[in-house]
Amino acid sequence: MVSIQERANAFLDILDRPIPKILLGCWGAIATWDTFVSQFIPEETAKSFPKAHQVISMTYGWLSIQTWLLIGAGIVVVTSLEYAARHKWRLASVTGEVGSIPKRDGARPMLVAFWLAVTVLIAIIWLLDSTHWSSSKDQKIATPPKPQASTAPAPSASPAPSTPTPTPKGPWVSNEEIEGQRKLGRMLLIYSPQELFSMFEGGQNLGTFELKWIKVEGPTATLPVVMKIQNKDYYRVDLKLDAVGWNRGAIAALFDSKKWGDTLINIRLGGKLRAICQYIEIDHSKINPSYEMYLDTIFAYNCEPF
Repeated sequence: MVSIQERANAFLDILDRPIPKILLGCWGAIATWDTFVSQFIPEETAKSFPKAHQVISMTYGWLSIQTWLLIGAGIVVVTSLEYAARHKWRLASVTGEVGSIPKRDGARPMLVAFWLAVTVLIAIIWLLDSTHWSSSKDQKIATPPKPQASTAPAPSASPAPSTPTPTPKGPWVSNEEIEGQRKLGRMLLIYSPQELFSMFEGGQNLGTFELKWIKVEGPTATLPVVMKIQNKDYYRVDLKLDAVGWNRGAIAALFDSKKWGDTLINIRLGGKLRAICQYIEIDHSKINPSYEMYLDTIFAYNCEPF
């Protein structure tokens, strides 16, 4: 009696042939990609892929996992039948049973008809699956019924309230602030940190602004953290900037811990911070090695709150 081990060895012998290897290899790769992306990766995670998401969204969701399993089972059945037929023919050739050996010319039409039937069956399965998918999709996006028109008389139109004209924002730096810093021997730039970040993202070289003074104002994103620079302790406080494209921006304001420690120690997270700082550089670092997303941090030293 043939044991389970012998059956397994026969199946492994079938898989060792080139054609079953190619068929099952292509089936496994395509089915894994199709079902893994569509079934196991959440839509929110897929949308976080910047440029690759559009390509990925066009290359998954062809068939359901049940259909892929059915196709895999069909490949195993077909290769097993083909292997059994060829094995029987070779056995008949070895044993000398000439009457059981089919002529190639007579067996070829039957073989073509068999493979054609298998192809038609797979096409029918795919069409039925795609039709079911399309109908379920149409039901999901079906528009709700339109509400019936009311026969009640329309209320009389009331005059719309007047919308106040928005007051335009003033300059980031006032003339008084520029004059006050000039008296201290400092050149105060008229640009805000957000403008510097936007200019840097646009390809502008900001080397001219190094060691110049800038005004920093906004809610804090971090609490003061001790940072040692050239054997001197500073309190670092970060403020977020609006993103430009895929890149994020922030400003790191550094305060002398001995001079301004008592002022910054009680600052709340999200509290408003106003300071005059000395612009040094912008650190351009990659957020994720897999994507072209960067964090540009403006480093400003010798900050003085006001």
